[in-house]
Amino acid sequence: MVAVIAALLVAAPTTPATAAPSAESRFESADPVRVVDTRATGKVQAGATVGVPLAGRVPAGATAVVLNLTVTDPEGFGYVTAYAGATRPATSNANTDELGETAANLVVVTLANSSDVKVFASVTTNLVVDLLGWFVPAAGSTAGRYRPVAPATARILDTRSDPGQPIALGDTRKVAIRGRAGVPSTGVRAVALNVTVVDAASPGWLQVIATGGTTPIGASSNVNVTRAGQTVANLVMVPVGADGSVTLGGSLVGHVLVDVAGWFTDATAASGNDGLFIAVDPTRLADSRGGTGAPVAASGLLAVNAGVAGVDVTRIGAALANLTVTGSAAAGYVTGYPGVGTPPDSSNINADKAGATVANAGIVATTGASFALYTSMSTHLVVDLLGWFTKSLVVGPPLPDGPGSIISSVQASGGHRVLYRSVGASGALTQQVTLAYVPAGTPPPGGWPIMALVHGPNYAMGDTCAVSNNPGRPNEVNPWLAAGYAVVFPDLEGIGVDSPGDHPYMHGPANGRSMLDAVRAARNLFGATVSNQVFAWGFSSGAHTSLWVGEMAPEYAPELDVRGVISLDPVSVLSWQMGGSWQQGGFPVWWIQGQKLGNPGLEYADVLRPAAIALLPQLNAGCIDDIYPIFDSIPGGAIHTNPMTLPAWAAAFEASDPGTRRSAPVFLAGGDDFTASIPAFPHTQHQHYMDRACARGTSVIFREFPGGHMGMLEPGVQTAALAWLDAQRNGTPQTGCNTAP
Repeated sequence: MVAVIAALLVAAPTTPATAAPSAESRFESADPVRVVDTRATGKVQAGATVGVPLAGRVPAGATAVVLNLTVTDPEGFGYVTAYAGATRPATSNANTDELGETAANLVVVTLANSSDVKVFASVTTNLVVDLLGWFVPAAGSTAGRYRPVAPATARILDTRSDPGQPIALGDTRKVAIRGRAGVPSTGVRAVALNVTVVDAASPGWLQVIATGGTTPIGASSNVNVTRAGQTVANLVMVPVGADGSVTLGGSLVGHVLVDVAGWFTDATAASGNDGLFIAVDPTRLADSRGGTGAPVAASGLLAVNAGVAGVDVTRIGAALANLTVTGSAAAGYVTGYPGVGTPPDSSNINADKAGATVANAGIVATTGASFALYTSMSTHLVVDLLGWFTKSLVVGPPLPDGPGSIISSVQASGGHRVLYRSVGASGALTQQVTLAYVPAGTPPPGGWPIMALVHGPNYAMGDTCAVSNNPGRPNEVNPWLAAGYAVVFPDLEGIGVDSPGDHPYMHGPANGRSMLDAVRAARNLFGATVSNQVFAWGFSSGAHTSLWVGEMAPEYAPELDVRGVISLDPVSVLSWQMGGSWQQGGFPVWWIQGQKLGNPGLEYADVLRPAAIALLPQLNAGCIDDIYPIFDSIPGGAIHTNPMTLPAWAAAFEASDPGTRRSAPVFLAGGDDFTASIPAFPHTQHQHYMDRACARGTSVIFREFPGGHMGMLEPGVQTAALAWLDAQRNGTPQTGCNTAP
């Protein structure tokens, strides 16, 4: 009998449909205003609809509206559906399973097809609709972008223990939002809360409004209780008051739980395209009544894949869905979370009896495009997608706080801007930034191989030079995406506003770790869409780092399968270069600083003139074109003693020379013009590296190309490198060594 009733209460199972998307949009929250109340005009009859008047209240061009939909005094069991346009979706928003009850749910209605919003009722009932806000198109925005709380919802109020007193009739209570439960103390315009009334002592309603807002207590409602002992939840999207709080008030007596799902930025935030909302036509993602028809078991999980048509699986960070419990075997609760690790100590839906049918909207952070619902009781679960938010914070499984773990990720530079952890030159964990990309289309079996791009000095040293400052996708990335590689392109330690400290330029081990940990972060971000096969590419100083990637991986990152290294005219033996004739100017000062950062016991005064030491802050703030005029103007030169004549300094430089351990195969390239304005590095230096590396079992093949140092960036070199990579990928790896001409 319970199953028969459940079939009447929720729209019937359907095959997942195409989720027609709206434009990317930002949220504009509003003080709640009541727009429909049929208690004054008469009930909506079963099978009929009522219009929702929005003209003059919602801006023209809005992509979706946010409503609180309340069913009250129904004359039977059934459901209601809010929609726009001529075609009603086969989904539901609010459900009734008791005669005369009152039940509310937050609804987001896409306006992509029409601005004519209406509510269908399968049962004769009164309907109350409050307008909470809307979404407007924005390819990028400061305000109105969503930030989920990691790793899932966080409880911010539980009156059962804090302060230990229930909400009383006519009582109002302020709840501080900013600066708590993962919400920052500034930059917050609105908040998404799951508000639950627990074991109510009386029927009534609970309202959540911005403290100091224009909506008076009693002019709207969010959670409604029909009878004593009931436990009911609802999603609330509400502005935050000027003092950073919201206010609870109402006509009921009961304990209240408030869980934070996330928050929306205000106009002080930096502009970006992460955290924007894409509304879709309601699309059923999961319905346990289909298939075998078996309910989800108590303490069980329902895995939900939001990767339907209209959802970009590489960009989704959170799903906004209508979650429905129907035919519950007992009282209990359901929690949505990213699906990895332990479910959080919070809830989205509450059933207070056997046989319950109850719905609640939820914003659930995703892992990739998936999330999970945990249920404490055996029940059927139905999930309808209403829209999704582009990635902002990475809020998947709680990651260990070690190398390669992700701090955050945002949409930027045509891909992902990932803040991650890596072991710096000092040996301590540092915060660093990488750009990360995956090709369009379906990944091959096993996932896309990863290309680790290492930048040269053109992206160093100052924060303004950082790779991640690119407003669009850097040109260096595109050929590799087209060739079927996922790409990481890090700033490296100390470069960029989010990586504190100075950059250890040409410190081989530190920069090698930066690259390998960027790959680890990308694998945490993209999951099974990328493989553990890794290749490294670098030019000039970046080519020095790419050699270190190949050498360090077996010990530092053994889970990665580094298949090959492309090193284009590197400073392949830094100690040889430092001990040669090129001892003045900005680059050698960079080299000295890099070794000092990794060896704190070294003293700048042993090798640099006081004027050069005084100019180091300018060096670390400038880009490559700033180097020469700064240090070339120092009388006598910046360096007074060649570091290679001092044992401690010489040891530090030699420790940054690659070729000391076995590596993945190396494609080593050099130019043939040693008289160009930027000449190729001497082949004798490359041969010195090759002798060391080949003696340790590394296969190194040297290729000479026309031109000087900058000739390495010509298309012919890229073509040859791609052909070489294809051989490494297809199981015919390079063997042996040759000799540089």
